[in-house]
Amino acid sequence: GYSLARLAFELYYEHYQGRNPNKEGPQIFIPEVLYFYGDTTGRDIIGEDDRIHQGLQEPCNPWAFFSYAKEDGNIIENVGGTCVDKYIFCDEFITSMVKVRQEFGFDEPHPRHGRVCVDHALEYAMHVLKDVIIAIHTVFWSHEHVQKLSNGIHALNLHNVSSHGRGMTYDDMVKLYHIQIRKIQKIIISDNKSHQDNLQNNNGMHTLVQSLEYFVSKLSYESKIVQEYPLPCTLCHLDLQPQNMILCKFKSTSSSQQNNTLRNIPWIISILDWEESCYADPRFELLLLCRKVVANRSQADKLWNYYSTFVEDEFHSMKVGPIEPW
Repeated sequence: GYSLARLAFELYYEHYQGRNPNKEGPQIFIPEVLYFYGDTTGRDIIGEDDRIHQGLQEPCNPWAFFSYAKEDGNIIENVGGTCVDKYIFCDEFITSMVKVRQEFGFDEPHPRHGRVCVDHALEYAMHVLKDVIIAIHTVFWSHEHVQKLSNGIHALNLHNVSSHGRGMTYDDMVKLYHIQIRKIQKIIISDNKSHQDNLQNNNGMHTLVQSLEYFVSKLSYESKIVQEYPLPCTLCHLDLQPQNMILCKFKSTSSSQQNNTLRNIPWIISILDWEESCYADPRFELLLLCRKVVANRSQADKLWNYYSTFVEDEFHSMKVGPIEPW
């Protein structure tokens, strides 16, 4: 994910940055993966003989070295071949996130990292959409870059639940739910045979599973609507929240930077935590932005409509479709 995202942003700034010459803020960079050691916890990935040959006494989780991101709190951005020292790192936005937020009609607790406050949620989400998501999708949907991206796409496909190599879709998600429900049903049947005295609890579980089956059947119906609006798969991060970003702000507010003073949010300078990334329907990325970053349906609709307009304007044969199935 890191390597593919790094390549995508390099291609975007090389080929498409000219479309928006008045863009404020720094270019986004992705740390370079200097060394990566793969997961050896699964016997299907590395055999016992190979583990001994490599000197591994015990299975090892994956780990990596990355390029350095900052020094002394300053950011040196290369602008037109010239290094410009004009940004500083900004952690205040992350540390000020709220632990309980009104979301879609409910007070939702987020005790670990928190969420962006309601007043700033849409502005932050729009920044992510315009400068991260759209940048990546523009590169992935441009035929001239397919060959350069193909090796990274293949690597991501290896980790997908889907084995067909075309990326994860809405329909794949529904099929996965059906598989998990069948597994639960088998467990309940097994428990009924071996624990007759616990039959009442199992009957309750059976009722819950029936409810799950009903809701998943509704998703199967919605899947048919989504299939009317096919979109090519792209790289998806799937957790574009502030705690997974390196954020920055201008060192000063000179007259040339007055527009920045109107912002309530900092700039994204780098994106981390790509370990959950995948090759999938781009609306999965948009969905998580609508559900985890913004706080209500009105904000979600603004994001969805902006993205829909972008897709139809830039790629005339594509349509995003309605938000409701998602």
